Amino acid sequence: MGNKVLPRVEGESESGRYAIQFEGAIRQWDVRGKWVDMSDPRPSAILARGKKWIGPTWSHVDANLVLRWTPSKTEETSGEAIVIDFRACPMVMEELALVPEEERKGP
Repeated sequence: MGNKVLPRVEGESESGRYAIQFEGAIRQWDVRGKWVDMSDPRPSAILARGKKWIGPTWSHVDANLVLRWTPSKTEETSGEAIVIDFRACPMVMEELALVPEEERKGP
């Protein structure tokens, strides 16, 4: 078990490294999540319109804006977790600024 860490590229800033990790995580794991049929055997506490949410939620983002999430497809194999510091991703921070803190719940 562990976190996916990309090798550092010479001359690359720490924030650039995190942004690359974030993009890599999206490609390697379905960080986006999805709505699935209720018949899907995976557990979910988020239900809407006859579907359930399988994926990261605001509860996976801590007070320091770090996402920690283990995708269901790696949960029972490698246990590989995704850890992304959103503060190091300027475009993500721009989007997060559009979501009021009181609305940061659910998917």
